[in-house]
Amino acid sequence: AATASYTFTPNASECANAVSVTVTVTPRVTPTFNAIAPICSGTAAPTLPLISNNNISGTWFPATVSNSATASYTFTPNASECANAVSITVTVTSRVTPTFNAIAPICSGTAAPTLPLISNNNISGTWFPATVSNTATGSYTFTPNASECANAVSVTVTINNSPTGFNLSSTSANTGQSNGSITISNVAGGVPTFQFLLNNSQLSTVPNFQNLAAGSYVVTVRDGNGCTFSKTITVAIACSFPKGVSANNDGKNDSWDLNGCDVADVIIYNRYGTLVFEQKNYTNQWQGQTFSGFELPEATYFYVATLKSGDKKTGWVYLTR
Repeated sequence: AATASYTFTPNASECANAVSVTVTVTPRVTPTFNAIAPICSGTAAPTLPLISNNNISGTWFPATVSNSATASYTFTPNASECANAVSITVTVTSRVTPTFNAIAPICSGTAAPTLPLISNNNISGTWFPATVSNTATGSYTFTPNASECANAVSVTVTINNSPTGFNLSSTSANTGQSNGSITISNVAGGVPTFQFLLNNSQLSTVPNFQNLAAGSYVVTVRDGNGCTFSKTITVAIACSFPKGVSANNDGKNDSWDLNGCDVADVIIYNRYGTLVFEQKNYTNQWQGQTFSGFELPEATYFYVATLKSGDKKTGWVYLTR
């Protein structure tokens, strides 16, 4: 254990001197090694050095580091080394599984969700494919960054097929009345059962809307998955050319009312072919008067109406007072 001196004393029968010898005891050296950082389960395991930092040679048991479980490894110096055995522990960190909020199914053609680059449990990484398709169901794999001790995970984004179209037809509404209608037919795509919305408020399970005033309407078909398709249609004002005008200021048929007919120009002649009245962008300006405002006599008058569509309407209108 320690260096010491030892004295040899001859027996009395010996004619000899006593002598001393010194036995030197060298202290054992403790091998030193760099600390081994924790490794992530499944990654490449480090190789244990066979010579210590302070130049001691030896062997390890076990000889190979496991990359699946934390373990202790003992370094035994070679017999020629005056050194102690030492042990080190290599910590293997278990991989974390990234977690994400569930992605609800989306309807084809709608805005696709953006995949988060950091998981709910704070794992950073990348996705492949990087962008979610809004046309087909697909699987997307999240690969953690190399610095993360985490597993790759996959999520599936389900795409429900939306309705792709339908036919619309409408009937016109008489001026000032709510008696037009819209009918939906031939819905294509989507999943039955269908519901029908008018201007995103009025809901029907029957593909028809009644008692509509003239105007523009957005018609939406919603399928069993909640996917939608929309179109716009106009309920026109019913166009009719009255056969008579009673210009007597009684509030009934006092003017020749062509509201809703989209008339670009009206020309009115008397029965002799003389032009008596003309009006651009006509609606209901004629009350049996001439250009200058004089009252025309009761009679039958001939008209030529040019519609904004380019069509022409001709006929007779009777003026009575």
